[in-house]
Amino acid sequence: MTTFNENLNFHYPQQMQYLYENSMHINPDLLREILALPQNELLDDMETVLKDAHNRYKKIKEICDNLEREEFLQYSTFAFHALMLLGENNTEDLWMVFYRTTNCPAPEHTRFL
Repeated sequence: MTTFNENLNFHYPQQMQYLYENSMHINPDLLREILALPQNELLDDMETVLKDAHNRYKKIKEICDNLEREEFLQYSTFAFHALMLLGENNTEDLWMVFYRTTNCPAPEHTRFL
């Protein structure tokens, strides 16, 4: 079983699949591989992962509701991984990616004190 959505248009589908199919115990080498990808395409893929989580939240929650803890984490942490990878990149666009993903209006100021 997987929550990976093969219908999404990823620049790097294999690396994005790592995020969907590994729990909080994801191999650090896989994370380093993802972080080494070209920045613009990586940002696009992270945004796609977050949009997928937003759009399929109810369906994924239904899948995960009946799972044991480790299985639940394995299939439900892909958006968390994407957010952490965005933060790791120290991208100034992080908040804009998040706002675009959730269809929220962009804030007037994107810098925080």
